Amino acid sequence: MNWLKLHIVPYLIVLLSMVFLGATTSDSYALSIEISGHTKIQGNMFIGLYRKNDAFPEKSGTYKNTIQKVSNTKLTYTFYALPKDTYAIAVFHDQNGNGILDKNLVGVPVERYGFSNNVRGVFSAPSFKEASIKLDENISMKIFIR
Repeated sequence: MNWLKLHIVPYLIVLLSMVFLGATTSDSYALSIEISGHTKIQGNMFIGLYRKNDAFPEKSGTYKNTIQKVSNTKLTYTFYALPKDTYAIAVFHDQNGNGILDKNLVGVPVERYGFSNNVRGVFSAPSFKEASIKLDENISMKIFIR
């Protein structure tokens, strides 16, 4: 039995060290977003997080997303445990709760929306590059929707 202990204990120490060191050197970050600019306290806020190869800013093409109930004129949400990468954010205020960004007959949104870096496209949504943010530390940002 002593022979078994002498041979297994070093392997257990190495295994536990690898697990511990792997957990402590992992690069994961938090991205906190404060959204303001919505004037009606009703409906939901859709928040989409995108990577370079995702379908930015399509709702169905997100890397991660959340839908938060609007209960104040400012809404804060944090994405946790994100790997180091370049991301973009698209948000819209779904006032009527139908799950889509409503548009008028010519395709112009009638509900408020916004993007990271507070960029706006002229006749369409901004590009991923214009809205992109490099996440290599914990970040807090503000997005004003209009």
